[in-house]
Amino acid sequence: MHSYTVMFRPYLFQLAEQYRIKQRYTQERMAACLHMTARNYNRLKNEEYTFSAAALVLLLALLSDDEVLQFLRVMRNVTAQEPYNS
Repeated sequence: MHSYTVMFRPYLFQLAEQYRIKQRYTQERMAACLHMTARNYNRLKNEEYTFSAAALVLLLALLSDDEVLQFLRVMRNVTAQEPYNS
């Protein structure tokens, strides 16, 4: 698995969980918002599964503009520290 996929996985799940909790959604409802099964959403938590490009876009579409920008800033910092970035 590409190092970026592994590196992004916890950040993406944290972002999804923060949104889920803020909205008071069940894991099943959050999974439905991301067009995935509840089982796969649980697998995200256990780092056995990763976001597809479509699920990432759906997650970002749920967020406010400020939340998306904050997420992109975090990802920019994370990738800048990645040794394979050179």
